Amino acid sequence: MINRYQVLNAITALMTVEVLKDIGYKISDKSIFNGLGNSMWPGRFEIYKKIHI
Repeated sequence: MINRYQVLNAITALMTVEVLKDIGYKISDKSIFNGLGNSMWPGRFEIYKKIHI
């Protein structure tokens, strides 16, 4: 993750998972880890190349 808003989005996702777990959803730590590790929005937040002008 590169920008602050991406970290805040991840925190929001983790807090949502905690609420879901509190109300009875079964979500493993492995699933959470895999979800965060594999999260990607191709083309939206990627840096393809830096151009020095």
